[in-house]
Amino acid sequence: MRVSLARALVSEPHLLLMDEPFSALDEPTRLRLQEDFRELCEGRRDLTVLFVTHSLSEAVFLADRIVFLSQGGKLIKDTQVTFPTVTLQKTRTRSLRQAQEFFDELKRLNPFLEISVGGGAATGVI
Repeated sequence: MRVSLARALVSEPHLLLMDEPFSALDEPTRLRLQEDFRELCEGRRDLTVLFVTHSLSEAVFLADRIVFLSQGGKLIKDTQVTFPTVTLQKTRTRSLRQAQEFFDELKRLNPFLEISVGGGAATGVI
């Protein structure tokens, strides 16, 4: 997976499309790759990533913006991921997953996931 990510980023694309790239991995590997991916993308202001996931915690950790879609592709919610602490917003590390702000954001967004799941939807992450 790391080689695939490196290969995708070496050409310095402006748009990267990722459809559940970490879904088949065990949990410890998935968490580490999420951190690695976030770190790789952090300094790239010219890079937009469209990341599809069914994991709300993955979306909150990786995304600046989350789009919830219904099964038919209907927009349910388009929202920014925000953390009160600027440091958490800009530099998301492993410790963020244990921060109260992270849990608060999951709680805020969970109702939209429940609405979308009722229609069998995926969570689209940008």
